[in-house]
Amino acid sequence: MLYTHGQAITFIEKVFGEGKFTNGGLNISVLCPVCLDRKGVGYSKKKLVIRTDSLISHCWACNTKARNLLPWIKRWHPCHLTEYISCFLQGEQLTEIEPEDIEEKNLPLMMPTGFDFLYNSTDKEAWKAKKYLRGRGTFAEKDYWYWKFGIATNSDLFGRIIIPSFDCDGNINYWTARSYDRKAFPKYMNPSTPRESVIFNEINLDWTKPITLVEGPFDLLKCNENATCLLGSSFGPDYLLFRKIVENETPVIMALDEDAKEKTLNISKLLVEYGVTVRILSVSKEKGDVGNMTKKEFQELESKGTLFTRESYLLQKIRLLFGEQ
Repeated sequence: MLYTHGQAITFIEKVFGEGKFTNGGLNISVLCPVCLDRKGVGYSKKKLVIRTDSLISHCWACNTKARNLLPWIKRWHPCHLTEYISCFLQGEQLTEIEPEDIEEKNLPLMMPTGFDFLYNSTDKEAWKAKKYLRGRGTFAEKDYWYWKFGIATNSDLFGRIIIPSFDCDGNINYWTARSYDRKAFPKYMNPSTPRESVIFNEINLDWTKPITLVEGPFDLLKCNENATCLLGSSFGPDYLLFRKIVENETPVIMALDEDAKEKTLNISKLLVEYGVTVRILSVSKEKGDVGNMTKKEFQELESKGTLFTRESYLLQKIRLLFGEQ
């Protein structure tokens, strides 16, 4: 690096205005010129994050990104171009680098072949599927309509309960198929749609209220209605769900599996660094995950959630280090 940390901060704030520091001062958040031009969501908020060591930049509101500050300065702040090149690009090849303006697009996903609404199905396989759901809790007719459970007896998804997911416009954007036969493998089958681009059942979410995050779709059946799932073990700024939470400054309730304590802490820490308020629910060893709880048990657990802070993060990290609960 040809420049100091202080020089980078001074220059960035000279160009983009006063910034907000995150990640221990490694990142600085400033107003995004793209958002200001579009007057879209987050245009008046500091969502353009710049690393002060490498000057890699990424706006979490519009998802515009670049490998350095050259495209931003050339287009929006040309008066600072000479200074930027002389102070920050010495020895680098000054190639044309345009910001990547990535638009989220509707994925060409359809309902699984042979999908049949489970509540209306009366054959032997439908009976098995309904019995499985009853074993996971009491499901009234409204639950079948709300989750739109389905089966597909004449496809590769035979022997599985399908939960479809819909985006904010009501278009299907994902589905998961869970086996109700314990001997079946794999337990879950999903489409090839990149999970980073999916907000599971976004159609049900209210971004102005706290959103509960659980691990999988079947955990959602037991928690409050303003909830969605991570669909896997990874979660961060590359995920559409993460960006939507940050854009809307939506409070988050973390309710991951009991064996995912470290994952819960790391995700919570990252969200807090982006200005999101986080509460953590501690699922007991006895239950293991939210999916093994009743709705009443979850409501009781939710009332005992604790606010995530830097102090609580360090305390929990120490406890995990020494194998304490």
